[in-house]
Parts: sequence; C-alpha cells; structure tokens
Amino acid sequence: MPDHRDNLLIALDRWASGQHENFLTEAFVDVLNRLSSSSPELFGQLLKRITDGEFNPAVEELAGFNVVSQLSTDQGSPDIAIMGPDHYALIEVKDQSPVDPDQLNRYSRLIELNTAGNKCLVLLTRDQAPPLDIKWLQKPIRWYQVLEWIGDIKDKHELDDVSGYVIRQFLGFLEGRGMAVEKVGWEFAPGLRQLMNLKTLMREALEGAGAHRVWTSYGSEFNGVAIPAPETNNSGYFFFVNFDRPGELVFSALTENVLPEHVDEWSRHLNNQMKKTLDIGSEEIHFHSRGLASQRVVLEQFAAECLAETIYAPAT
Repeated sequence: MPDHRDNLLIALDRWASGQHENFLTEAFVDVLNRLSSSSPELFGQLLKRITDGEFNPAVEELAGFNVVSQLSTDQGSPDIAIMGPDHYALIEVKDQSPVDPDQLNRYSRLIELNTAGNKCLVLLTRDQAPPLDIKWLQKPIRWYQVLEWIGDIKDKHELDDVSGYVIRQFLGFLEGRGMAVEKVGWEFAPGLRQLMNLKTLMREALEGAGAHRVWTSYGSEFNGVAIPAPETNNSGYFFFVNFDRPGELVFSALTENVLPEHVDEWSRHLNNQMKKTLDIGSEEIHFHSRGLASQRVVLEQFAAECLAETIYAPAT
C-alpha cells in the first residue's frame, strides 16, 4: 500500500472536522480547473466520462467553460456546477453521507429551467447509490471511477509540473481515503492473518497494562479492541488501527476520561474523544523488524502509558 503520510491534502483534511465532503469537493474542483487551463483536451475527455457522454464539446469551446463549487441557488447549493457554451451540469458529491432524493429533485428542477442544449445532473458517491428515478440524472458514478479516469490522464499524457503535482496529490488523497478499488491479490490471506495477529497483540497489551476486560471493536474503517468503562459497561477506551492509515495505531478515550494534567499530550479525536498514536512504521520504533517478545513490550508500554493518563483504574 502506498505511504500517504506526505500527502498535503490528507494532512489538511484532518483539520476539516465535519467538513470532509466539502474539502473533497474543493479538491476535485481544483483538479478540474487545473486541467481546464493547462490541458483543455484532457479536461474535455474527463467531462465526457463524468457526464456519461452528455458533454462532448469541441476543444475550441472549452475555453468558455467554468467549474465552480457551492453554487448558490433558490433550490439549495449544488456541490459543483459546470457551465459552458450550451452546456450545464450539476454534480452532487457524496462520501459517506446518505443520498437525499429530495435534494436531487430540487437540483433536477434547476436543470429543467436551464436553456442549455446539453445538460444533466450527476451523482458522485463512494458507495453504490440506491435506485433513483429522477429526471436529468445520469447513471451515478463512483469515486473509484474518477480515480481511474484521472489516473489514466496522469499515466498516458505529458502534464506540466504544476498539473502533475496537483493530480498526484489528489490521487493520493483518494487512495488515502480508501476510494481506490484494486483486484484482490495473493496478499489478502497473509494480510488478514497479520491483522488478526496484531489484534491479539493489542489485546494482550491491554491485559498486560491491567485492563479488567477486553473485547473486540470494529467498524467499516477500523479494527481493534476496546475496554469497557466500569461505570457504564460500554466501550470507553479503544485501541485500534484505521484501514486508511495502517502504519499508525490509535488509543482513544472520552475527553472527560483523560486526566487534566495530560490533556495537552493528547490530540482531538471524533465524538468527544481524544487520542494518542503510535507510528509502528517509524524508523525509531522498527516495529516490524522486532521479534514477537519485543513487539509485545512496545505495545504494552504504549497501552500502559495511555491508560495511566486516564481515570481508568487498572487491575492489580
């Protein structure tokens, strides 16, 4: 898996708390406008794919095209609007939020009122969109398709230095967000076994650090273990790995459970939580080069340090 730690967009996205779809939209608009100004022919080819063939303007027409985000209208603010001579398209961007048919119907009315001869509504999603019967709506497209289309442009065409950099950053951003789809290779089985080994080591680390009980914790974007909070019997402390950052282990706890004198040593996390991270890919730790016993020591020391900075009272 590529290392995306140096990707500027991924770094900036971490500061866009609660605004991830808007940040994704702005990054995509930046790529479209960069291609529009530097490589009009490639920009036209990408528009044709995005609109499922509805847009197929001549190269000389593309100078009159404009791509904007968050267009303000009386029917709402479509994420992206593409406007050109006799062309008009609205794109609704979704990452993990649900599709809203009412919203799409409002945007369809905007398409209906526009006098362009070539016009359409586009839904761009991470996951498969539900069946929708909405006028002007093209066949929904997925982010992995956009990644493939832009990847083709990068691989098959000469780009100026700035355009090449912008596109590489955007592709790395999509890959880092888990939007790339590749064939399942031989690495799957050993990789899955390694994940299970890691979960076992994390469980042992929490137990060694004095956790009373440890159970499995997982979701669509992470996997790991958790400790129930004694006062509620709900998961209160988590030790896990995010699939989009497999080289980083995360320990998180509710903000109110972190001792005041240690709050400055933790960073903000989701849902009123704070976190500490362990970079197992760093040269300082050399985690993957260590033997099993040494790996256990590293994880148990990290888990013990994190628990000691919370109100959790380890078992004696």
